[in-house]
Amino acid sequence: LSEGEKAVDATGKTLEQKIGAWADKYSKQLRTVGIAFTAIGAAGMKMVDTSRELNAQLGATGITIGKSTKEMRDLALSTTDVTFPLESVTKTFELLSKAGIRNIAEMKLSAKAFDSLADATGSSAEVVADLLLPAFKLFGQAIPTTSRELDKFTWLTKNTLVDLSDFGTLLTRMAPYMDDLNLSMDDAIVTLAALSEQGIVGTAATLKLRTAITQAASEGKQLKDVLGITNEEMDKYRAQMESATGITDKYADQLNTNVTILDKLKQKFSEITLSASGFLEPLEPLFTTITALGPAMIFLSTSMGKATLSFIAARAAILGPYGLLAALIGIAIVLGLNVSKLNLNIGELAQKSNEAAPA
Repeated sequence: LSEGEKAVDATGKTLEQKIGAWADKYSKQLRTVGIAFTAIGAAGMKMVDTSRELNAQLGATGITIGKSTKEMRDLALSTTDVTFPLESVTKTFELLSKAGIRNIAEMKLSAKAFDSLADATGSSAEVVADLLLPAFKLFGQAIPTTSRELDKFTWLTKNTLVDLSDFGTLLTRMAPYMDDLNLSMDDAIVTLAALSEQGIVGTAATLKLRTAITQAASEGKQLKDVLGITNEEMDKYRAQMESATGITDKYADQLNTNVTILDKLKQKFSEITLSASGFLEPLEPLFTTITALGPAMIFLSTSMGKATLSFIAARAAILGPYGLLAALIGIAIVLGLNVSKLNLNIGELAQKSNEAAPA
Protein backbone atom coordinates (compact mmCIF):
# COMPACT_ATOMS: atom_id res chain seq x y z
CA LEU A 1 0.00 0.00 0.00
CA SER A 2 1.10 3.55 -0.69
CA GLU A 3 1.67 5.98 2.13
CA GLY A 4 -1.59 7.73 1.23
CA GLU A 5 -3.58 4.49 1.27
CA LYS A 6 -2.08 3.52 4.62
CA ALA A 7 -3.03 6.92 6.00
CA VAL A 8 -6.59 6.58 4.79
CA ASP A 9 -6.85 3.06 6.26
CA ALA A 10 -5.58 4.31 9.62
CA THR A 11 -7.92 7.26 9.48
CA GLY A 12 -10.85 4.98 8.74
CA LYS A 13 -10.07 2.81 11.76
CA THR A 14 -9.68 5.84 13.98
CA LEU A 15 -12.97 7.23 12.74
CA GLU A 16 -14.69 3.89 13.26
CA GLN A 17 -13.44 3.72 16.84
CA LYS A 18 -14.44 7.29 17.64
CA ILE A 19 -17.94 6.93 16.22
CA GLY A 20 -18.34 3.55 17.89
CA ALA A 21 -17.37 5.04 21.25
CA TRP A 22 -19.70 7.99 20.70
CA ALA A 23 -22.59 5.67 19.80
CA ASP A 24 -21.99 3.58 22.91
CA LYS A 25 -22.00 6.69 25.07
CA TYR A 26 -25.21 8.19 23.66
CA SER A 27 -27.21 5.07 22.74
CA LYS A 28 -29.70 5.53 25.58
CA GLN A 29 -30.25 9.17 24.67
CA LEU A 30 -30.72 8.23 21.03
CA ARG A 31 -33.33 5.68 21.94
CA THR A 32 -35.18 8.05 24.25
CA VAL A 33 -35.17 10.88 21.72
CA GLY A 34 -36.10 8.46 18.93
CA ILE A 35 -39.14 7.23 20.86
CA ALA A 36 -40.13 10.81 21.64
CA PHE A 37 -39.75 11.88 18.02
CA THR A 38 -41.87 8.96 16.84
CA ALA A 39 -44.63 9.72 19.36
CA ILE A 40 -44.62 13.48 18.73
CA GLY A 41 -44.54 13.07 14.97
CA ALA A 42 -47.34 10.50 14.92
CA ALA A 43 -49.48 12.58 17.29
CA GLY A 44 -48.88 15.69 15.21
CA MET A 45 -49.86 13.96 11.98
CA LYS A 46 -52.98 12.57 13.67
CA MET A 47 -53.91 16.05 14.87
CA VAL A 48 -53.45 17.48 11.38
CA ASP A 49 -55.54 14.72 9.79
CA THR A 50 -58.33 15.14 12.34
CA SER A 51 -58.47 18.93 12.08
CA ARG A 52 -58.40 18.81 8.28
CA GLU A 53 -61.28 16.32 8.18
CA LEU A 54 -63.39 18.26 10.68
CA ASN A 55 -62.76 21.56 8.91
CA ALA A 56 -63.75 20.01 5.59
CA GLN A 57 -67.02 18.67 7.02
CA LEU A 58 -67.82 21.91 8.83
CA GLY A 59 -66.98 23.88 5.70
CA ALA A 60 -69.36 21.75 3.63
CA THR A 61 -72.16 22.30 6.16
CA GLY A 62 -71.32 25.99 6.14
CA ILE A 63 -71.83 26.12 2.38
CA THR A 64 -75.29 24.58 2.86
CA ILE A 65 -76.42 27.14 5.41
CA GLY A 66 -74.44 30.12 4.09
CA LYS A 67 -71.77 30.31 6.78
CA SER A 68 -67.97 30.32 6.63
CA THR A 69 -65.76 27.49 7.82
CA LYS A 70 -64.53 29.68 10.68
CA GLU A 71 -68.09 30.42 11.80
CA MET A 72 -68.91 26.71 11.75
CA ARG A 73 -65.70 25.86 13.60
CA ASP A 74 -66.50 28.42 16.30
CA LEU A 75 -70.04 27.03 16.53
CA ALA A 76 -68.73 23.48 16.94
CA LEU A 77 -66.29 24.53 19.67
CA SER A 78 -69.05 26.33 21.56
CA THR A 79 -71.32 23.26 21.29
CA THR A 80 -69.00 20.39 22.09
CA ASP A 81 -68.34 19.03 25.57
CA VAL A 82 -66.88 15.90 27.12
CA THR A 83 -70.08 13.93 26.41
CA PHE A 84 -70.61 15.45 22.97
CA PRO A 85 -67.39 14.92 20.95
CA LEU A 86 -66.50 17.15 18.03
CA GLU A 87 -66.94 14.33 15.53
CA SER A 88 -70.51 13.82 16.75
CA VAL A 89 -71.18 17.57 16.78
CA THR A 90 -69.99 17.89 13.19
CA LYS A 91 -72.17 15.02 11.94
CA THR A 92 -75.20 16.31 13.84
CA PHE A 93 -74.78 19.77 12.31
CA GLU A 94 -74.74 18.18 8.87
CA LEU A 95 -78.00 16.31 9.53
CA LEU A 96 -79.68 19.43 10.92
CA SER A 97 -78.63 21.44 7.88
CA LYS A 98 -80.17 18.79 5.63
CA ALA A 99 -83.36 19.02 7.69
CA GLY A 100 -83.59 22.71 6.82
CA ILE A 101 -82.04 24.52 9.78
CA ARG A 102 -80.19 27.65 8.67
CA ASN A 103 -79.90 29.64 11.90
CA ILE A 104 -76.72 28.69 13.77
CA ALA A 105 -78.16 29.53 17.20
CA GLU A 106 -81.08 27.20 16.53
CA MET A 107 -78.68 24.57 15.18
CA LYS A 108 -76.69 24.63 18.40
CA LEU A 109 -79.81 24.26 20.56
CA SER A 110 -81.16 21.38 18.47
CA ALA A 111 -77.81 19.60 18.49
CA LYS A 112 -77.64 19.92 22.26
CA ALA A 113 -81.19 18.61 22.60
CA PHE A 114 -80.46 15.51 20.52
CA ASP A 115 -77.25 14.96 22.47
CA SER A 116 -79.22 14.94 25.72
CA LEU A 117 -81.59 12.33 24.29
CA ALA A 118 -78.60 10.31 23.11
CA ASP A 119 -76.98 10.43 26.54
CA ALA A 120 -80.24 9.40 28.19
CA THR A 121 -80.78 6.44 25.86
CA GLY A 122 -77.19 5.26 25.42
CA SER A 123 -76.74 6.41 21.85
CA SER A 124 -75.07 9.34 20.05
CA ALA A 125 -76.56 12.63 18.89
CA GLU A 126 -76.07 12.01 15.17
CA VAL A 127 -77.71 8.57 15.44
CA VAL A 128 -80.88 9.72 17.21
CA ALA A 129 -81.07 12.80 14.99
CA ASP A 130 -80.84 10.63 11.90
CA LEU A 131 -83.63 8.41 13.26
CA LEU A 132 -86.06 11.13 14.33
CA LEU A 133 -85.51 14.11 12.03
CA PRO A 134 -87.35 12.46 9.10
CA ALA A 135 -90.32 11.79 11.39
CA PHE A 136 -90.49 15.41 12.55
CA LYS A 137 -90.47 16.51 8.91
CA LEU A 138 -93.09 13.93 7.85
CA PHE A 139 -95.45 14.88 10.66
CA GLY A 140 -94.95 18.59 10.02
CA GLN A 141 -93.54 19.28 13.47
CA ALA A 142 -90.85 21.80 14.32
CA ILE A 143 -87.41 20.39 15.01
CA PRO A 144 -86.93 20.42 18.80
CA THR A 145 -84.55 22.89 20.38
CA THR A 146 -84.86 21.69 24.00
CA SER A 147 -84.43 18.31 25.66
CA ARG A 148 -87.94 18.61 27.16
CA GLU A 149 -89.43 18.35 23.69
CA LEU A 150 -87.76 14.94 23.47
CA ASP A 151 -88.82 13.67 26.91
CA LYS A 152 -91.54 11.50 25.35
CA PHE A 153 -88.93 9.49 23.45
CA THR A 154 -86.89 8.92 26.60
CA TRP A 155 -90.07 7.87 28.42
CA LEU A 156 -90.84 5.46 25.57
CA THR A 157 -87.47 3.69 25.76
CA LYS A 158 -87.59 3.43 29.55
CA ASN A 159 -91.16 2.11 29.77
CA THR A 160 -91.71 -0.10 26.74
CA LEU A 161 -88.31 -1.61 25.85
CA VAL A 162 -88.84 -0.19 22.38
CA ASP A 163 -85.62 0.81 20.67
CA LEU A 164 -85.49 4.26 19.06
CA SER A 165 -84.22 2.65 15.88
CA ASP A 166 -87.36 0.51 15.58
CA PHE A 167 -89.57 3.44 16.51
CA GLY A 168 -87.94 5.77 14.00
CA THR A 169 -88.39 3.19 11.25
CA LEU A 170 -92.04 2.72 12.28
CA LEU A 171 -92.78 6.45 12.05
CA THR A 172 -91.02 6.87 8.71
CA ARG A 173 -92.79 3.93 7.06
CA MET A 174 -96.18 4.40 8.64
CA ALA A 175 -96.45 8.21 8.38
CA PRO A 176 -98.80 8.20 5.34
CA TYR A 177 -101.16 5.68 6.97
CA MET A 178 -100.98 7.46 10.33
CA ASP A 179 -101.89 10.70 8.56
CA ASP A 180 -105.00 9.01 7.13
CA LEU A 181 -105.93 7.86 10.63
CA ASN A 182 -105.14 11.30 12.13
CA LEU A 183 -102.53 9.73 14.42
CA SER A 184 -99.59 11.67 15.84
CA MET A 185 -96.20 10.58 17.15
CA ASP A 186 -97.61 10.93 20.66
CA ASP A 187 -100.44 8.54 19.75
CA ALA A 188 -97.91 5.97 18.57
CA ILE A 189 -95.92 6.25 21.81
CA VAL A 190 -99.00 5.90 24.00
CA THR A 191 -100.20 2.92 21.96
CA LEU A 192 -96.84 1.17 22.39
CA ALA A 193 -97.06 1.76 26.14
CA ALA A 194 -100.51 0.13 26.16
CA LEU A 195 -99.16 -2.84 24.22
CA SER A 196 -96.35 -3.11 26.75
CA GLU A 197 -98.99 -3.55 29.46
CA GLN A 198 -100.20 -6.56 27.50
CA GLY A 199 -96.71 -8.04 27.50
CA ILE A 200 -95.92 -7.02 23.92
CA VAL A 201 -92.63 -5.16 24.04
CA GLY A 202 -89.60 -4.27 21.96
CA THR A 203 -89.51 -5.12 18.28
CA ALA A 204 -92.63 -7.28 18.64
CA ALA A 205 -94.58 -4.21 19.74
CA THR A 206 -93.47 -2.05 16.80
CA LEU A 207 -94.26 -4.88 14.36
CA LYS A 208 -97.72 -5.35 15.83
CA LEU A 209 -98.38 -1.62 15.70
CA ARG A 210 -97.28 -1.42 12.07
CA THR A 211 -99.62 -4.26 11.14
CA ALA A 212 -102.50 -2.70 13.08
CA ILE A 213 -101.98 0.72 11.45
CA THR A 214 -102.06 -0.83 8.00
CA GLN A 215 -105.20 -2.79 8.86
CA ALA A 216 -106.97 0.20 10.42
CA ALA A 217 -106.19 2.38 7.39
CA SER A 218 -107.35 -0.25 4.90
CA GLU A 219 -110.54 -1.17 6.80
CA GLY A 220 -111.45 2.33 7.96
CA LYS A 221 -111.32 1.41 11.64
CA GLN A 222 -109.84 3.15 14.66
CA LEU A 223 -106.45 1.88 15.72
CA LYS A 224 -107.48 1.26 19.31
CA ASP A 225 -110.32 -0.95 18.15
CA VAL A 226 -108.01 -3.06 15.97
CA LEU A 227 -105.66 -3.54 18.92
CA GLY A 228 -108.38 -3.93 21.55
CA ILE A 229 -107.17 -0.95 23.60
CA THR A 230 -109.67 1.17 25.54
CA ASN A 231 -109.83 4.96 25.76
CA GLU A 232 -109.11 4.69 29.48
CA GLU A 233 -105.84 2.86 28.80
CA MET A 234 -104.82 5.44 26.21
CA ASP A 235 -105.62 8.32 28.58
CA LYS A 236 -103.70 6.62 31.39
CA TYR A 237 -100.47 6.30 29.44
CA ARG A 238 -100.85 9.69 27.80
CA ALA A 239 -100.96 11.28 31.26
CA GLN A 240 -97.85 9.36 32.31
CA MET A 241 -95.99 10.43 29.17
CA GLU A 242 -96.94 14.09 29.57
CA SER A 243 -95.94 14.12 33.23
CA ALA A 244 -92.42 12.86 32.47
CA THR A 245 -91.09 16.41 32.26
CA GLY A 246 -87.31 16.65 32.53
CA ILE A 247 -86.79 12.90 32.33
CA THR A 248 -84.24 13.22 29.52
CA ASP A 249 -81.93 15.50 31.47
CA LYS A 250 -82.28 13.38 34.60
CA TYR A 251 -81.18 10.21 32.83
CA ALA A 252 -78.47 12.04 30.89
CA ASP A 253 -77.01 13.63 34.02
CA GLN A 254 -77.00 10.30 35.84
CA LEU A 255 -75.42 8.35 33.00
CA ASN A 256 -72.79 11.05 32.46
CA THR A 257 -71.43 10.70 35.99
CA ASN A 258 -69.01 8.04 34.74
CA VAL A 259 -66.93 10.61 32.85
CA THR A 260 -63.25 10.21 33.77
CA ILE A 261 -60.34 12.63 33.91
CA LEU A 262 -58.93 10.86 30.86
CA ASP A 263 -62.18 11.58 28.99
CA LYS A 264 -61.88 15.24 29.90
CA LEU A 265 -58.26 15.41 28.79
CA LYS A 266 -59.09 13.73 25.50
CA GLN A 267 -61.91 16.20 24.89
CA LYS A 268 -59.73 19.20 25.70
CA PHE A 269 -57.04 17.87 23.36
CA SER A 270 -59.55 17.57 20.51
CA GLU A 271 -60.77 21.13 21.12
CA ILE A 272 -57.21 22.46 21.07
CA THR A 273 -56.53 20.53 17.87
CA LEU A 274 -59.49 22.11 16.06
CA SER A 275 -58.80 25.56 17.49
CA ALA A 276 -55.18 25.45 16.34
CA SER A 277 -55.91 23.84 12.96
CA GLY A 278 -54.78 26.94 11.06
CA PHE A 279 -51.41 26.71 12.80
CA LEU A 280 -51.03 22.92 12.74
CA GLU A 281 -51.78 22.08 9.13
CA PRO A 282 -48.77 24.00 7.70
CA LEU A 283 -46.57 21.96 10.08
CA GLU A 284 -47.49 18.64 8.48
CA PRO A 285 -44.12 18.31 6.63
CA LEU A 286 -42.28 18.86 9.93
CA PHE A 287 -44.34 16.18 11.69
CA THR A 288 -43.65 13.80 8.81
CA THR A 289 -39.90 14.40 9.11
CA ILE A 290 -39.91 13.95 12.88
CA THR A 291 -41.86 10.72 12.52
CA ALA A 292 -39.31 9.39 10.03
CA LEU A 293 -36.32 10.41 12.20
CA GLY A 294 -37.67 8.61 15.27
CA PRO A 295 -37.24 5.00 14.05
CA ALA A 296 -33.86 5.93 12.52
CA MET A 297 -32.57 7.17 15.87
CA ILE A 298 -33.94 4.11 17.65
CA PHE A 299 -32.13 1.91 15.11
CA LEU A 300 -28.86 3.77 15.65
CA SER A 301 -29.15 3.09 19.40
CA THR A 302 -29.02 -0.67 18.78
CA SER A 303 -25.83 -2.69 18.36
CA MET A 304 -26.64 -3.25 14.69
CA GLY A 305 -27.25 0.46 14.17
CA LYS A 306 -23.97 1.42 15.85
CA ALA A 307 -22.07 -1.10 13.77
CA THR A 308 -23.69 0.18 10.58
CA LEU A 309 -22.92 3.79 11.46
CA SER A 310 -19.28 2.99 12.24
CA PHE A 311 -18.85 0.94 9.07
CA ILE A 312 -20.28 3.62 6.79
CA ALA A 313 -18.21 6.36 8.34
CA ALA A 314 -14.99 4.37 8.26
CA ARG A 315 -15.38 3.15 4.70
CA ALA A 316 -16.39 6.54 3.34
CA ALA A 317 -12.74 7.54 3.26
CA ILE A 318 -12.11 5.47 0.15
CA LEU A 319 -14.55 7.67 -1.77
CA GLY A 320 -12.14 10.57 -1.71
CA PRO A 321 -12.33 13.89 0.08
CA TYR A 322 -15.77 14.85 -1.12
CA GLY A 323 -17.25 11.45 -0.37
CA LEU A 324 -15.77 11.46 3.11
CA LEU A 325 -16.92 14.98 3.80
CA ALA A 326 -20.45 14.21 2.54
CA ALA A 327 -20.64 11.10 4.72
CA LEU A 328 -19.56 12.97 7.82
CA ILE A 329 -21.95 15.85 7.24
CA GLY A 330 -24.80 13.44 6.42
CA ILE A 331 -24.25 11.52 9.65
CA ALA A 332 -24.05 14.76 11.60
CA ILE A 333 -27.31 16.05 10.15
CA VAL A 334 -29.19 12.81 10.83
CA LEU A 335 -28.02 12.61 14.40
CA GLY A 336 -28.34 16.32 15.09
CA LEU A 337 -24.65 16.65 15.91
CA ASN A 338 -22.09 19.31 15.47
CA VAL A 339 -19.34 17.75 13.36
CA SER A 340 -16.67 19.40 15.48
CA LYS A 341 -17.81 17.41 18.54
CA LEU A 342 -16.36 14.29 16.99
CA ASN A 343 -12.92 15.90 17.51
CA LEU A 344 -11.85 15.11 13.97
CA ASN A 345 -9.71 17.17 11.67
CA ILE A 346 -11.81 16.95 8.54
CA GLY A 347 -9.34 18.99 6.50
CA GLU A 348 -6.52 16.60 7.37
CA LEU A 349 -8.64 13.57 6.60
CA ALA A 350 -9.71 15.01 3.26
CA GLN A 351 -6.08 15.76 2.37
CA LYS A 352 -4.97 12.20 3.17
CA SER A 353 -7.92 10.77 1.31
CA ASN A 354 -7.06 12.92 -1.68
CA GLU A 355 -3.50 11.52 -1.72
CA ALA A 356 -4.85 7.99 -1.99
CA ALA A 357 -7.53 8.82 -4.56
CA PRO A 358 -6.88 7.73 -8.17
CA ALA A 359 -5.53 10.48 -10.41
